[in-house]
This record gives sequence, C-alpha cells and structure tokens, in this order.
Amino acid sequence: MSYRPQFAYKSPADCEEQRCVYSFDATNTPWLATTLAGGATIQRIPLLLDKDADFYLRGIQTPDVGISGNLPGLEFRLEDANGHPLSDTENAAAEINYQYAGLYSTMDGAGIVVQDSDDWGVFCQAGSKLYLYLYNPTVSPIALTTFIVNLHGVKRYSGERCAA
Repeated sequence: MSYRPQFAYKSPADCEEQRCVYSFDATNTPWLATTLAGGATIQRIPLLLDKDADFYLRGIQTPDVGISGNLPGLEFRLEDANGHPLSDTENAAAEINYQYAGLYSTMDGAGIVVQDSDDWGVFCQAGSKLYLYLYNPTVSPIALTTFIVNLHGVKRYSGERCAA
C-alpha cells in the first residue's frame, strides 16, 4: 500500500524530511499479544517513537475491525504524548471515548485517516510516546494478535541546516 498525503507538504528551508511508518502489533507491543476480555479495557499502551528525529503524524491506519471486521466489536482511542485525543467520539466521559477502528481502515481510499494541523501533521517530539486505548464492548473475548496500528508521517531531521 502506498501513502500519499491529502495535500502537498513543503519542508521548511534546508530541513530533511523522510517518510516514516511506525507499525505496532503483537511482535513489538506486548499488550497486543494478549486477549481482551468482554467488557474490558486496556489503557495507556505506550507506542514508543524513535529518538533520532521529531515525527509529524499525518495519518492513522488500522485493520478492518469493528462491527463487521475481522475483530468484531473492538474499539480504540489514540492520544498524543500530552494526553490530547487524536481519535475519539468527543464525549465528556473518557470511558466511552472510543471509536471502531474499522472507521479508520475504510476512509480516504488508501485506508488512512489524515491527521492534520498547522505544521503539516501532529507534532511528536523525538523519543516521545503516543498512547493506545482498547475497549471490548462485547461479551466475547477478542484476541488482539491480529490488531495493528500504523502511524504514517514524516521524520523531520533538524540541525544547523534546518530553520525550525
């Protein structure tokens, strides 16, 4: 699958940007190698980013899960390092601020929901963590071994050549 941002993004003068996809699944995130019981949640699963450069999150991609997907019923929420929700239903109660991940796998043609801000993506400082929340509203347990979250964006390498 190829990634093409919705809008053309221009790098700041003399900055080097490299396309980057962070992929989190059962092989690199121990919490995703488990089973989520019916009615249970897993909160604040850390998704650790590399320390070599700042990351600008431009899209979220998940497998087709939700009401009719391959993981029926599973809902999720993603937060940035400062606790700001990047995907939720904007309800006042945090325990119901989850969305079907299937909504994120079927939109925008390539299966990516675009995350946009004034600086061409959601800023994530080098070495920071995003947090994943999972919720199983059904009565049946859900094996999380096939759940994957892909974070699409760019790493912006800075230094003397980059005017931030």
